Amino acid sequence: MLDHITIGVGDIKRSKEFYDRALRPLGIECLYTEGETSAGHGANRKSLLLDRPKKPTANGRSHRFHK
Repeated sequence: MLDHITIGVGDIKRSKEFYDRALRPLGIECLYTEGETSAGHGANRKSLLLDRPKKPTANGRSHRFHK
């Protein structure tokens, strides 16, 4: 069982808009945003986190997960 998942994205605004539309039918909504750096979606608590990496690799993956 997963507690939560973090996805590294290049554009928080576009990614948030995508997940808002994709997850709405499941009763999952955006619970918070932190400007252009992160957003959290969930039904009653954050379970999907979107994070813009501070130091992306060539393929865009983040170096910052669970430090």
